[in-house]
Amino acid sequence: MAVTKQMKEEQLAELVDKFKKAKAIVFAQNKGLTVLEIQELRGKLREKNSDMKVAKKTLMVLAAKEAGYTEIPNEVMTGAVGAVFTYNDDIIAGPKTVYEYAKKHDALSLLGALVEGKVLTKEEAKVLAMTPSKEELIGKLLFLFTYPMSGFVRALDAIAKKQEIPQEAVAPVAVETQAPTAVETPVQEVAVSEATEEAPAPETTA
Repeated sequence: MAVTKQMKEEQLAELVDKFKKAKAIVFAQNKGLTVLEIQELRGKLREKNSDMKVAKKTLMVLAAKEAGYTEIPNEVMTGAVGAVFTYNDDIIAGPKTVYEYAKKHDALSLLGALVEGKVLTKEEAKVLAMTPSKEELIGKLLFLFTYPMSGFVRALDAIAKKQEIPQEAVAPVAVETQAPTAVETPVQEVAVSEATEEAPAPETTA
């Protein structure tokens, strides 16, 4: 069925709306994905609050320009382009989903991306897609926070177990190892003794 002018205008209006709402847009080329594979990819994208729209390059360029992207390199869009729109603040979610799916399906490949008013090349889009997602970063942070704490808890548990040793078992050892105390001599007796020893002998008279 031939695409009428009205249909093109409707498609363009829909694309413009998606370009304006999306926080990140990644372009992908489909070289032979099956219908089931495309449906599977769309399902994975929906889980990340993203969706995919396929349209001709001319419509994509027009929609991008109306959304503020005036200069897009030709290599970013080739033939019938699949644009993946991510609407939440996790701008990595959509690109990462496409990238991970493309690693298992050679028929799919990244072409480029648009993020916060900037045009990313194919290589830059791959770097973006390889960045850890929000969930991955949170998981790593939780691991860093909980791992030392678990070791601390084990240390406290070991100390608590040591404190449960009966005092009776420790007492005999304390008696046997007690050092003998020195016999103290009264201070006064010492002073008298020293005074006696130091006093001179009485002189004899003729």
